[in-house]
Amino acid sequence: NLTIDTGATLDTTLANSYGITLLGNWANSGTFNKQSGTVTFNGDATGKTINSGASGFYTLTINSPAGTGSWTLDTNHLTTLTTLNVTKGTLNTGTRNLGTASSTTINVNGGILTGGGGTINASTLAVSSGTLTAGSGAVNIGGGENPGTYTHTAGTVDWTTNSGTLYYSTSGSKTLPADTYYHVTLLFSTASGIYSLAGTTTINGNLVLGSGPSMGASLQIAANDLIVNGNVSWGSYCSLSIT
Repeated sequence: NLTIDTGATLDTTLANSYGITLLGNWANSGTFNKQSGTVTFNGDATGKTINSGASGFYTLTINSPAGTGSWTLDTNHLTTLTTLNVTKGTLNTGTRNLGTASSTTINVNGGILTGGGGTINASTLAVSSGTLTAGSGAVNIGGGENPGTYTHTAGTVDWTTNSGTLYYSTSGSKTLPADTYYHVTLLFSTASGIYSLAGTTTINGNLVLGSGPSMGASLQIAANDLIVNGNVSWGSYCSLSIT
């Protein structure tokens, strides 16, 4: 375990950005000067916690050698975070928020990331192996003037078990992965915002196309099937194209 007491400071040093590796809990009640270093959790025990305090991390990696290690965000939201790698083992967000929609990169590349009542926020969300389970809180990819990117090339993404909602913002051309979603809201920060489908896409809940800033924002279905079991709505200057 690693504990930073109230009034204490742990600095990885700017020149070297030393990495930290630990098996157990992280409890920060003081200050962690993360610089551009990596903190790796590589234990195999379950039931461990991460309380990042007000400091957050630069790069956080979950890499349990046996794949059995699990950590849950505790006490504080973890929004100050540049990169998260869930490589092996499990990270549960619980009731805490994870990441920032304008600046955090989340890579699920072999491990398990499980959402809860808090939000998962990223400028880039990439699932290439392992499992992402969306919680009852929203998953926000980009937002406002900060477009995001979501890719799902392999592994499993479960949007439906906890009735999760995807909010996805773009300013250019983006492809919506062919997942089975629950609720989806597509947002446009510029008139050139265009979403296309990667294949047959099912939305068990509602599809919302948010208002665009001017004419041109669209969801293009082309030759793919789009199945929406709930309601479909769109705001001003948005269109749904099936050609």
